[in-house]
Amino acid sequence: TTNLDVVDIDGAVDMASTLAVGGVVTVIDGSTSAPSVTNAGDTNTGIYFPADDNFGIVVGGSRKLLANSSGVSINNGVLDADGGITVDNITIDGTQIDLSSGDLTLDVAGDIILDAAGEQVKLNYQGDTHGELSYSSQNFVIKSTVSDKDLIFKGNDNGSEITALTLDMSAAGAATFNSTINGV
Repeated sequence: TTNLDVVDIDGAVDMASTLAVGGVVTVIDGSTSAPSVTNAGDTNTGIYFPADDNFGIVVGGSRKLLANSSGVSINNGVLDADGGITVDNITIDGTQIDLSSGDLTLDVAGDIILDAAGEQVKLNYQGDTHGELSYSSQNFVIKSTVSDKDLIFKGNDNGSEITALTLDMSAAGAATFNSTINGV
């Protein structure tokens, strides 16, 4: 019997035109060294199917990307997004992280470490530096950088906010304590 819906070719097919398929194209699973969909001039670069519900991208015989029900993994752990990357409303580009709206929370299981080889952590507001934490001659320095603006130490006293100490920078750092100064 002849089935006119099936064409079985055991050799290569060379087409000089476009192949239009109205149904499903099924290919072999392939492997990293011989992907199932590839370019004739680069037979170890393309896509392959390493297992059910898995889709892989191979470059030069090495898997670079794997997508499955668990998500997308990058084989060498490096995502090179030289033009920047946007996740939700956070954009990372070059040396800058921008949040388009709201607050940003850093929530870690361990410590948050700020390591600045330039010896300064600058505290900016709308692009202008208002304070610095720095390291100078083996001393830890807390600095108000705006002319004549004070350093104010606040705390919580039984549920009420209090100003414990004000260092008046317009008066050479004159100290005003809210309460008594206890000696040792």
